[in-house]
Amino acid sequence: MSVVRRKSRADKRKRNTNILHKDRRANTLQELEIKTDVKETNLLVWVKNPLIATNCYPLREAVRQALEKASITRVILNMEHVPYADTTGICLLIEFHRQFLKDKITFIVYRMCPRVKEIIEILNLNGILTLRDH
Repeated sequence: MSVVRRKSRADKRKRNTNILHKDRRANTLQELEIKTDVKETNLLVWVKNPLIATNCYPLREAVRQALEKASITRVILNMEHVPYADTTGICLLIEFHRQFLKDKITFIVYRMCPRVKEIIEILNLNGILTLRDH
């Protein structure tokens, strides 16, 4: 006769939390989708997915390459599909602002989601960055 061990509540809980942690880890690293377009003297940049430390370099490079190709007077960064930005992402926005101010290029952050906008307001950067919702 074989003895079947009955699963305890703790065993079930441990199994459920392991599944949750695996799912959470799988969903955290998302590549930043970047689309750029030059219209007249405007550089339009659409960004999708979280703006985090691992995703900042591709955005910086895409903007740099687009600026080298054409004479740009205005950069519009559409962050409508960016659900989150960490400190590195916020620092990248400040870096863009400083660089474009020095180069006399207007920098507009367009359609920021409420969560990111709240972070910008807490850091009191809404007076520094040009934010537009329409």
